[in-house]
Amino acid sequence: MSAFTARVSGAACETATGGRDCNQDRCEALWLDPSESLWGFRAAIVVADGMGGHERGDQAADLAARAAREVLAARLEDHAEFAADFPGAEPEDVVRGAFERANQQIYEWAVTQDVIGDTGTTLTVIACTDEEVVVGNVGDSRAYVVSGGAVRKVSEDHSWVGQQVRLGNLTEAEAAASPLRNQLTQAVGCDAAVEPHIVALPLEPGAAYVACTDGLTEVVDADAILEVVQAGGVPEDLCRALVALAVAAGTSDNVTVAALCTDPAEALVEAAPAPPPAPEPDLPPLDETVVLFDIPVEPEAGPGPSPEPTPEPDLAPGREPEEAPEEAPAPVRDTAPAASRQRGQRLGAALIVCILALAVGLLAGRATIGPAPPAQPAEVAPTLPETSASPVDTTPVETPPTPEPVDAAPTGAVIVEVKCEGDQLIVTGAEELALDVYPKGKYRDSAARLAEVESQTPGETRFRLPEPEASWEGQSVALTVERPEAGTLSLSLAPDGEAFVDQKPFSGEALKSVKPEGSRARLGFYFPSGDDADAYAIAIVGFPVEG
Repeated sequence: MSAFTARVSGAACETATGGRDCNQDRCEALWLDPSESLWGFRAAIVVADGMGGHERGDQAADLAARAAREVLAARLEDHAEFAADFPGAEPEDVVRGAFERANQQIYEWAVTQDVIGDTGTTLTVIACTDEEVVVGNVGDSRAYVVSGGAVRKVSEDHSWVGQQVRLGNLTEAEAAASPLRNQLTQAVGCDAAVEPHIVALPLEPGAAYVACTDGLTEVVDADAILEVVQAGGVPEDLCRALVALAVAAGTSDNVTVAALCTDPAEALVEAAPAPPPAPEPDLPPLDETVVLFDIPVEPEAGPGPSPEPTPEPDLAPGREPEEAPEEAPAPVRDTAPAASRQRGQRLGAALIVCILALAVGLLAGRATIGPAPPAQPAEVAPTLPETSASPVDTTPVETPPTPEPVDAAPTGAVIVEVKCEGDQLIVTGAEELALDVYPKGKYRDSAARLAEVESQTPGETRFRLPEPEASWEGQSVALTVERPEAGTLSLSLAPDGEAFVDQKPFSGEALKSVKPEGSRARLGFYFPSGDDADAYAIAIVGFPVEG
């Protein structure tokens, strides 16, 4: 059996106001160190859709997302705080406890505000260890698993129509078109107790675990979700593409999407242990072996003994080659309401293609800096010397120097500089970089991301500051990123400060050798400095670790 079956590559979330005047949705995307996590979690995503009026819905969703984050992101040193409320530390117990804590905090707040029963929120949580995924939900915000070319809904709609579907009184199509489809039978914070729907699943390679509010599923069906996921990209791209698709399709509600993805099976090279080295063949010594690209080429000579062929290693020890994979569960398709489906049909294939093209590059505040790096040429196999019919030249052949591989990863520095001019934050970069800019402490809140200034030139992006500080004028912060070896980043800040890699802080000597978990990393630093309470966080999204 392999050491593990899948590996988490990243987590992200995105939200938009959509068809409403304000956004009552909230989301969280947590990237965790399982060796420091109290529960052994690797990553988690949270989606909440508040209800009960502008301020009440906002507050309920805020409380739910914050409570879930407190539980899911608990560290080993937080053991005393959680020991009494969490007698069991199994992942399912922890996720259930996150719902109970969120419900208690919202309910107690509602009592003080005298709004019991008038406010609450949906809540969907997806948390994973290195072996399994736990999905929990209350309300009609949903969770999907996208893998193997299929979409499965793994959440349970706590709504009147959802209840009727489970009782057999309505079909999925009838429920989607019902005027009562938004009537919830359960929400977090409305009653003193809550009963979430919890399901545990094995962590699958090449899968996307998606949580979303009904602002997405109102206008985007399961087939469209599958198409966006199959288009590829990091979790940030997937979330932005789905949110943009819902907004373009005319959603009447706020729309929020969070995604947690795993590497495809072919990337899990650690899953199969290396085979034992092949035995050395018993050959007489060769005097004039020419080496080109480490490929031994013998000079023309009489026939000699041939080495025995190296046995092929088993690709998956412990599994018979003929063993067929288990049949994937049948996909569960969700039918959109009739009006929404008609609107989606009017959009047609052209809309989906356009939105996907926009989402992968320049969606929802993503900034592109500088020209795209040249594509890496494919690895060229060495060409052996041509043979001729002339007599063999017995002159000794000199060994040519081994050239550098044509696909070697670049080791040059990437420099990002930030400075302030008036009410504009100016970011320049040496590579094509996708940037997000947040007020300090707001980097988990997608709604807080700064809008990009319309004027933009190659290599420079300007962000308008809502509250500029006169003291920032003329200041600058520069981040230099190098790739000294595969899988390692070396960072330096001028002036010295603190940087973040995948939400983990690094400073001083620790910046010189950072090993991100995946092939892409989220790098962050502050302007003007990490000590300024009003500083802005500049995040480089999806930075390629290996060039």
